[in-house]
This record gives sequence, C-alpha cells and structure tokens, in this order.
Amino acid sequence: MKKSIAFFAVVLAVLLFAVSCEERLSDVVADRPASITISVSAPAPNIVSTRASDLQETNVTDLNLFFYRKGNYLDHPKKVISLGSAQLQKCQHISSTNYVYTINIEDDELTSGEYYLYAIANASSNNFGTVDISDLSKLGYEELRRHIVEKENELTQMLENSLLMTGVYGRGDGSVTINPGVNVLSDRIHLRRITAKVMFTIETAEGITFRPSTCSIYRYPTSCTLFERSGWTDKDGNIQNVRGTFTAKAWDFEPEYAVNMDILDKDISGLDSFSFYILENAPAADPTKGVPTDMRTREIHEDDSDGGYLTFANAPEDASYVVINGLYNGPAAEAGKNISGNVSYTIHLGDFSASTGSFSNFTVRRNTKYDYKIKITGVNSIIAEATAGDDIPYQDIDSGASGNLITVSENTTNIILDSHFETVMVKMPKFDANQYTLKSLTPFEATVYNSATDAVGMKPSDVSWIKFARPVSATALCAYPGSTSDKLTDVYGLLSDVNSKTERFYLEDGGYYYTVAFVNEYYYEGKKFSEFINAADRELTLASGMSISRDGLSSYSVTPIFSLKQQSIKSMYELGLEDTMEGFNPFGIELLEEFGPVTWDGTAYSDDEYISNSESNGQVNFSSYFNSNENWSTYISSAKFGHFDNNVLLAEGAMKSGKDVAKYQCISRNRDENGDGVINSEELKWYLPAIEQCLTVWYGYPSLGGDAKLHIDYQGYFSSTRIEQKRVWYIDEGASFGKYKGANDWLHGYQNTGKLGVRCARTLKTYNGDPTPTASFDSNNRIVSISTLGKKSVRESGSVTGEYLSHQRDEEPDQLPVAFEIARDWADSAGVTSFSYGAGVYGSVCSSYYTQDGETAGAGGWRIPNEREFGLIARFDASLVNGAMARSIYYRRFDSTPIYSAYYYVGNVNTDKKEVGQTHKIRCVRDYVPANSVYLDM
Repeated sequence: MKKSIAFFAVVLAVLLFAVSCEERLSDVVADRPASITISVSAPAPNIVSTRASDLQETNVTDLNLFFYRKGNYLDHPKKVISLGSAQLQKCQHISSTNYVYTINIEDDELTSGEYYLYAIANASSNNFGTVDISDLSKLGYEELRRHIVEKENELTQMLENSLLMTGVYGRGDGSVTINPGVNVLSDRIHLRRITAKVMFTIETAEGITFRPSTCSIYRYPTSCTLFERSGWTDKDGNIQNVRGTFTAKAWDFEPEYAVNMDILDKDISGLDSFSFYILENAPAADPTKGVPTDMRTREIHEDDSDGGYLTFANAPEDASYVVINGLYNGPAAEAGKNISGNVSYTIHLGDFSASTGSFSNFTVRRNTKYDYKIKITGVNSIIAEATAGDDIPYQDIDSGASGNLITVSENTTNIILDSHFETVMVKMPKFDANQYTLKSLTPFEATVYNSATDAVGMKPSDVSWIKFARPVSATALCAYPGSTSDKLTDVYGLLSDVNSKTERFYLEDGGYYYTVAFVNEYYYEGKKFSEFINAADRELTLASGMSISRDGLSSYSVTPIFSLKQQSIKSMYELGLEDTMEGFNPFGIELLEEFGPVTWDGTAYSDDEYISNSESNGQVNFSSYFNSNENWSTYISSAKFGHFDNNVLLAEGAMKSGKDVAKYQCISRNRDENGDGVINSEELKWYLPAIEQCLTVWYGYPSLGGDAKLHIDYQGYFSSTRIEQKRVWYIDEGASFGKYKGANDWLHGYQNTGKLGVRCARTLKTYNGDPTPTASFDSNNRIVSISTLGKKSVRESGSVTGEYLSHQRDEEPDQLPVAFEIARDWADSAGVTSFSYGAGVYGSVCSSYYTQDGETAGAGGWRIPNEREFGLIARFDASLVNGAMARSIYYRRFDSTPIYSAYYYVGNVNTDKKEVGQTHKIRCVRDYVPANSVYLDM
C-alpha cells in the first residue's frame, strides 16, 4: 500500500540568510512508513544597488527532489521524486518574487530516517546550465554536490518562462529527519536561481549627450556548480582558493575552474538601460594585485594594451567586466566649442556599494540583482590621460575610460558619413602645412603621424578613400571629375598644394580654406568581406596637434583642421561563408537617410516605372528606372549635391526639383565614377531593395547593430518590387507588406501620420547579381533552415524546448533558431482549434497539448511561433498559417497609447489588437537540430 508524503508550501522567495537551521541529531526509528509536510522556497533575489518579469524569473514549472539516506547509503539517492506543474498548486502570493505552492506526493519507497534533501527546479530551462535529471539520479551525494553545469550558448536573456533553480532543505547541508507517521517540518527547501541579473542605467549630466551603441561582456563565465556553496563572509566577496565559483573550504572539495567567453558588441543603441543574466563568478584574489580604493583605481589598467584583454592593475584576472561604447558630445572649456568623439567605459561587476560591498569585491553571486547606475559627467579624465607627459605614472592618470576626442566649433569640419559615395564641403581654418598631425584609422591601418617628429616612411598609406578637388566657390561644390582626373588628389597632394599656395585643390575665402572631399564607398576591392563589412568607422583626421595616451586607446585633438569619419556597410550575413560557399553574394545596407521620410499627402505620386518586378533583386528593379543616355545632371545638382556645415542631411536643392522621391533617392548614393556625365549601368551599385531583401534585413537585425536598424517610428519603407501588394514594407509590423499607390486606407488608416523611409542596399560581390538567400524550406519534412544569416541573428537549435516568453519585438526570444520544424496539424486542445488572443499570447497551447507521431502531450517541445518564424512560414507556404496567430507582442509607436498586439495571417502578416471574441488558429513549431549547419560551432 502506498503511503502519502505531503510536501506543502513552496515559497518562491529567499533573502540574505545569516542563520542556519541546526541539523536534527535525535535518534529516529528508520524505515517506517511516514508522511511529511514541508515548505520549499525558491528565490527572491538579493538586490545590490548598483527583461524578464519577476513572475517569469520566479516561475516554477517542475521540481525534482533528491533524498540521500545518511550512513552507508550515499552512493545513490534513496529516492528522486519529480513533480510537474500540475502537481504544484499555488496557495499563497507574498510578493512578485515570493510564492507558495502546495505539493502532495504518494510514494511507498521513501520511509523514515535521516536524509540529505536537495532540490532542482525548472530542469527543462537549459539556457543557463544544462541538466539531465536521469543522469543526476545516478550520482552519489558527493558527486551531486560537486556537479558542474555548463552554459552551451551565448544567450544572455531568458528565452523560456523559467530559470534553473537549486537548493537544499534548511540553511545548512540539507539534513532532514523524517519520523514514522506524519511529519510537519519546521524549515523549508530554499531554492536559488543559478544566475545573477545585471542591470545598467546610463545617465548624463546637464548639457552632455551620450548615445550608447554597443556593450561587450568580457570574462563571461560558462560553468558553475549546480548547487550553491557556502562561505560568503566578507564585503570583498573574496574567498580563499576560489576561482570561477564558490569556496571549497565549506564543502571539502576543490571546484573546477570556470571557462570564460566574451559576449561582444551587443546592440544597446537607443537605450538608456539594459540588462542581462550571468552565471555566478567568484574570481580568486590575486596577491600580486593592488587594492582598489575608489572607482578609478578599481578600473585602471596597465599601459601595454595590445588590443586584446586589458591587464588590470587591481582586478583579478578572471573578474567579469562590461565595456559600454557610445558617442559623446559636451561643452568644452572654451565658450562656443564642444568636445565630441567615440568613448568607452569599463565597469567590473561585483558589489562595490557602500552598504554591503567594497571596491575589492569582484564577485558575481547567484540569485542577486546588480543594479548599476552610470552617470557621465564629462571626459576630463580621458583628456588628461591622452595629454599626460611621460613623467607622470600611468596609474595616476588611467581612469577606466577611453576615447578619441576632438574639440569642434562651427569652423571645424567634423562629420560622420554614410557607407556609400559621399561629398563634403570641407571648411578649414588656415594652418601651416609643414606642421601637422595626420591620423588614419581603417580596417587595414591605425596610424598617427606627426610631421615634426616622425620619419616620412611612417606616413599613413590607406588614405586614397578620400580624394580632394577645388570647389567652384565657398558655397558651391564641383562635379566629380572622374577617378583618373588630374583635378583630384589625396591628402598629401592637398597638403602640398596648401604649402605651395597654388590653390589647385582648394580655394581661400574669408580667412578659411575650402576643399571638396569626395569620399569613396566603404568598399575594398579584393579584400575579404569580413575585413571591412560591419567594421568600425574609418577616419582621416588632420590636425595642427594631437595627443595620444600611452596605451594607444585614447586621443585628443584641440586644434583640428578637419575630421572625416565614415561608417561601414552593414550586412546581416555570416560573412565568413565567402571562404566556403561558391557564389556567395551577400548584400548590405546604408545607415543614414539623407532626405528624411516621405510623408503621404493623400495623393500618391506615380512611381511604377518599372521594367523588372523582382522580389529578390532590387538592383535589377532599380536599374530599370534609367536608360543608357540619361545624364546625372537630370537628377543631381552638382553645386549642392553634398554635405555643408557638418549636416548629415544633403543640402536643399541637391536633387533636381521633383527628383527626390523614392525611386530616385538611391541614385544619390551612387557616383558618376568615370566623370562622363552619363548614368552607366556599372555605376548603379546602390539601389532600392526588393521586398524579400527588406524582410532579410529584418530577420537579420541582431547582426546589423543599432545604428543600421530602420526607424520604427516610420510606418513603412519603400521596396522596388513592382507588385502592388509588395510596394511598401510595413516596418512597424515586421514581416508585413502591402500597397502604396492609391491606397485610401494604406497602413491601416493611419494616413495622417504616415511616414515612409528609403534605405538603400548594395550587393557585395557581383553588384548586379542575385543576392544569396538566407533561408530554405524542406516541404517534405516541413523544416525551415537558416543558412546564411549572421550568427548574432540566430540562436542555437535546441536552446528552447517550450513556449517563448511573451516578449517585445527584437528581444532575444524574437530571434530565429538555426532550424525549426512546422507542425503537421493545427493546435488542438480538447477539440478546440481556435484560440483567443490571451491563449495565444500568454498561454501554452502548443507545449501543453500539441502532439504528433505518438508523442506524449507536453513532451514534444512544441511552441507557438514568434513573428519571425511566422513570417518565414508564410513566405514558404502561406496555407500553413492562413488564419493563424503568432506569439510576438509589442506596441506600435504611432498609436497614441501603447496597444499590445499579436500577429495573424489572412493574406498577409498583420498585427491584431486584443479584441473580445476574436479567435485564431495556431500552427505550432519546434526547434530542429540539423545534421549539417554553418552554425554548429556556435
């Protein structure tokens, strides 16, 4: 006969506990039938003041209890009891991170005696440590305590609806006494999240702007012990003989070392706060290091950086740290001038708060939220480091911040240009051409040359991407004379001309020198794509003087002559495939939109002059606009076609009247390269993308970086595909597109605020060839495979085994897996095949109920698709989702108030507001792990 053992009150909350329960040492009669009532608590995090919801972080979907019988029985568990969500009845709600469950168990194998009781919750949530309960059930007591979990992907956000948690009974070693009969235990099983959550908020002082672009996480730990170790005794968080995890002292065994990886260039553009999850990391204290006494000394490094890992003076080698990059602009000491430049800030993780931590604390503890508030008040420390003399000890000037700064005024040309062909009117204060500093930063060169001190052979060589010509006047540019014309010169020819006062390539007017800079597209013929696509900005700065920091990471120019920077072409492809895939022909896009949005005025202009209507090759569509005898002057006014006064928008009148509409805007991204005045077919390299290229951009967003993302506040972007229903890509809805011309209800009735953007593309290998597809479909097995998108745009297949969290668009749960399988049939829950908004967006219709091929309900790993998966299904076989709903939710920014929406398909992918009585079918999907994939080494 089975005896009932009742586990009662599972509380999802844990604070900093200073008191441990005593082990029960009283004699007990062993091996008698028993029942017990017990509380099990899982975490409320510690909060160190420094996007998943509390509910999601605290959710328990399954619970596994390991009972080890004391004595000579510790080679394997006496009993492992596994409980599913149906057996976890919530009976109390204390706070958003504090829950109580009732658990009832019947089992006749667990009898009275002295035990160690260990618990693992959410074993199926494997993005932050992979566990297999069947394998763990074979481990002895010491082996379980020693067990190391590993993180097998680079995800830093939750993708599913729960986090892995572990804990023991009481606050000691897990000892529990079970007496014969009924037991009401006085303590709980205290669960703890295996991760920490790190949150950053960026603030600026008055008058300062800082535009974050990327963050990188260095020394990100990829392993830790499954169960938390004891030993937290001091504010420094340093525990003897510990590396990568918790102390061996209290547990009588040495931990394995953690392996670290780097999470590089995560896009945080447009954000003033961001967060991520990270496994615990307690780096070993290094007695050879100094002791930090404030934030500056916490982050200082040695002056021998080689561009790789920084060597920190006072931080342990394995300490995790974050580098935040962005564009700074703020007032200079001299009135009327500003200091601007790209800067980066380094912040080591750990508890350095005044109340609970210290500046020597570099430890990241599990189940803790670290809330860091970074306030940017200026760049004086960077300037001091760049300008410090050799007689000052380096550690007295390094601040943990670095940057390339320049003082600018209205008389200084300092502009960041787009990746296509560009033209700039350069205004220069008069200068001595014999005394100058020239800084060249490109993918193939990083050189600062001082004419007064450096040998001629040290001059930068990669400078031919900018050519200079004499303007017509101080307010009128000249037409491009042709790449072989003697009317063009490089920067050295310009310097020689200024020195000789011949004014071949510049002119003097009102105390200033003026020259026209013709900037080539950011493209290197014969070089590998991975070397210059998605690369850092390239720069050519000419100054009367420039100071460089000793580590080479910072520079400062207080007397610039001009500074021209250019952003690289951004591509969403995995560029390394160039070496292995025959005919690999990716495309990339520009970053800026020099004309601003087109606002619909109720009368669509005629833009249907197409010969081609390709859905995949915009260059073919775009080139059909023009015939071989058309002139550049028909569209472009050479005197105004360029940037004046550091304005990233083209001067008014740059395009001839009536020629600035979508179909002609991309002509401005090209150049009359041979200078003959005629639009030749080989000169049309930048074009309006076709509709499938627009969608490829969206699928590959994470690989682009924030600066290249399209404006979500625009309602749509033009495509060059002639088909009426594919003329406009509705960026606000991601995978949706539709008509433009003559659409009285275009963009779903929002015509009064409608803005359409133009973002041009370039095919990278064969400029007029078909771009390489990024996805494929096996219709026999219903498998969609991602084949060429960048690795930042996809997640590892198998990393999600249940429903996605409800999420905002572009968060990590919205990314595509390497491959996914489409369900054969519609979702069915007890005969119900049409579901409400709430069931689709918040429910678990697929993971709980869908089965095929004899699977057990809940075991197939099925989920409701996110919008990107949904869009690809519609692309390859719309019949599979006609009338169906997807899970991604977000709010549309052009609505007066945020309206959360799901996605559905009825002839096109569209958003769906939460409406009473509206129901849709659901087509489930699940991760598919392919045998061969370019992503297998993720």
